[in-house]
Amino acid sequence: MACFLRKARLPALWVELFCLTYRFIFVIMETAEKIYLSQSARWGYASLQNSYRSLGQLVSVLLVRSLYRSRALYTALLARGYDGELQVLEERFEVSGKNWAFITGTGAVLLFLALAGRGWPF
Repeated sequence: MACFLRKARLPALWVELFCLTYRFIFVIMETAEKIYLSQSARWGYASLQNSYRSLGQLVSVLLVRSLYRSRALYTALLARGYDGELQVLEERFEVSGKNWAFITGTGAVLLFLALAGRGWPF
C-alpha cells in the first residue's frame, strides 16, 4: 500500500499516517474482539443494563490500550532510529514475456473450462 501511495506522489507524512492508521484499525478491532469475547463469557451482555455497562467498559479499555500500544510503537520506532520517515523496502517486479504468456494461457484455459462447464460450445 505504501508503494502505491508513494507512486501517487502523496507527501511522506500522509503515507506514514495512512499506513499506521491502516495497521492500527486491525489492531484495535482484534483487541475489541478479545474484550467483547471475554465480557460475553462473563455474561456481560445478558441484559440491557449489563450491555450498556459492558459497552462503556469496552470503549474505555479500548481507548487506554490503543494509547498504550501507540506509545509502545513510537518508542520502538525511536529505538530503531526513527528520524521522521519510515524506510520501507519496495519490491521491484520485472515484466517478462514468459510470465505474460503463462498468465494469458492460464486465463484462456480457465475461461474455456468455465464456458465448457456451462454446456458451451457443445
